[in-house]
Amino acid sequence: MVGDGTGHAISNIGKTVLHTPNHSFHLSNVLHVPKISQKLLSVSSLCDTNSISIEFFSDCFLIKDLKTRVPILRGRHSNGLYHMPHPPTTPLALTTTTSILPPWHHILGHPADRIMRHLLPSYKIKSHLEPCISCNSVKSHKLPFSVSSITTKKPLELIYTDVWGPSHIKSIDGFSYYLVFVDHFTKYVWLYPLRNKSDVSTLFPTFKNLVENYFNNKIISLYSDNGGEFLKLKSFLNIHGISHLTTPPYTPELNAPSERRHRHIVETGRALLRMAKLPPEYWSFAFKTAVYLINRQPTPILKMQSPFQAIHKKTPNVSHLHSFGCLCFPWLRPYVTNKLQPRSQPCIFVGYADSQYSYLCLDPISKKIYTSRHVKFYDHIFPYNQLTHLNQLPSLTTTNISQPLHTTIPIFTHDHPLSHAMPHEDEVPMSSNVESGNDLSAPPLVSTTITTTNPIAAPAPINEPNQVITRSKNNIFKPKKMYIASKHPLPENLEPSNIREAMKHAH
Repeated sequence: MVGDGTGHAISNIGKTVLHTPNHSFHLSNVLHVPKISQKLLSVSSLCDTNSISIEFFSDCFLIKDLKTRVPILRGRHSNGLYHMPHPPTTPLALTTTTSILPPWHHILGHPADRIMRHLLPSYKIKSHLEPCISCNSVKSHKLPFSVSSITTKKPLELIYTDVWGPSHIKSIDGFSYYLVFVDHFTKYVWLYPLRNKSDVSTLFPTFKNLVENYFNNKIISLYSDNGGEFLKLKSFLNIHGISHLTTPPYTPELNAPSERRHRHIVETGRALLRMAKLPPEYWSFAFKTAVYLINRQPTPILKMQSPFQAIHKKTPNVSHLHSFGCLCFPWLRPYVTNKLQPRSQPCIFVGYADSQYSYLCLDPISKKIYTSRHVKFYDHIFPYNQLTHLNQLPSLTTTNISQPLHTTIPIFTHDHPLSHAMPHEDEVPMSSNVESGNDLSAPPLVSTTITTTNPIAAPAPINEPNQVITRSKNNIFKPKKMYIASKHPLPENLEPSNIREAMKHAH
């Protein structure tokens, strides 16, 4: 079909060589149309076949070598057409021709081009490949993504963010989502569990203030998808001069740093849960521990440096790390009621505290979380199933050390949601085997706290000697009788039955 919409028959298809004064060009898929009056060249076919580039100007065009960018031919522009210099006087000869053949692409059921290229020589089918409108209409796919050209020179120039969830299993501490921030320059990750997506709009401003003050840099750009939780930040970002970059619709691949971190975090967290034999409800603890470990692992993207080393300019200390879900014994002496009770009890290690040099230890029976610096670990023992299947443990039959505490603090309530953003000072090693508080190098023991993740009642205390047993402790409650007091007793038939009747009497 030519410019005026007229169609002409193609008699042959072949290849030839176009000779010019300075260079010769190979032409493939040349169409022989006897009725056409002009010889036309396809710019794209000419470039693909000869590894050249063409630049067009108002009065001429240049053909350059694709690798060296050196001009190899110059042509002129006349009457709206670009003319090749000194065209040959003899007609172009097709060295290899094929006649118009049956549409094997349609006959074979519209296979892919690579399949057709394999079938043509294998089955000696004489055909040629042409654009297929049906295939391009119904087989549309995403084009491959090239390597990102975005570059940064310092931390916080570009922050990628995304929300993962909702999780079909709510965590034991009440979370259904988590929010991740990834620094493009250092690949450092911050993770915050969320109860609702709407929490993003209140969490990001606090995150911004914290990291900008800590690293003495400003956040320049924020990259996210078009989720409503991020669009709510538009006015805040405009006020603070932060550009908001978003992905096109249905193109999460452009938010690749966040998507890759989701996969890495979830896979690592699932592996931690499986090894520790913990149920899925503990995913928030496992994911936070996974991020803590990922930030301290070398990555090829940073030439085998860790994100922690890239952002803090120092090597992380790994001497305090322990196996997630292993057996541990936190030092609990401050919570015992007498000197004969044990100073600890078997717990399960479920992570590192956000803003303290301490560990999180789970009591699987009472569902309480102990935060303590002084913990003894057994990294090769994962006792969750054994501890939860036993109603009573030998170390718990004589006492319940958690009973004297009348006030508990829920963990991960995120009253200060960015506590996790502050990194641990890994240069200060944490003691992993402390039996008493006489260690002069240890900080004061006020860092030992007790928390709970849900309102599950603790086991009933076992009676101690000389302990008073009241009705309320045995869950015996009797209704209190209310009597009417008056200086002038009323006759029995005038005794009011409610406050309204009583107010009618002068007595």
